[in-house]
Amino acid sequence: MRSQKNRDGGRAVPPTFWGRRGFARKRIGRILNNIRELSRTEPRMSLVISDETLHAAHLTAAELKQELAILLFAQDRLTLVQAAALAGMRPLPFQHLLAGRGIGPHYDVPEFEQDLKTLSSHGPA
Repeated sequence: MRSQKNRDGGRAVPPTFWGRRGFARKRIGRILNNIRELSRTEPRMSLVISDETLHAAHLTAAELKQELAILLFAQDRLTLVQAAALAGMRPLPFQHLLAGRGIGPHYDVPEFEQDLKTLSSHGPA
């Protein structure tokens, strides 16, 4: 297999590598353009909270966002993914944060019954 030198003169890589990289760049570019378009069309609201208020509450701006996300999730107003996004976190670490506060995942009877059906359709383990 013929290989070419890395663009910065490093080790040789298979020629297909650059083709894949070009494809990935184009794909990432399209995804970023879609995200930019969505962020332009998605309604946003700005909320100004004085530094004095944050200081009095002994919170940083990031901590306040987390507290708001936890509250809205606990009240079943946001899903786990939505609340995690508001908190600026990924869902799994946000779930750990919730667990540390004694807040369990929202799991109701219909979801439980659906899981039981799924498990019973697969037979005994």
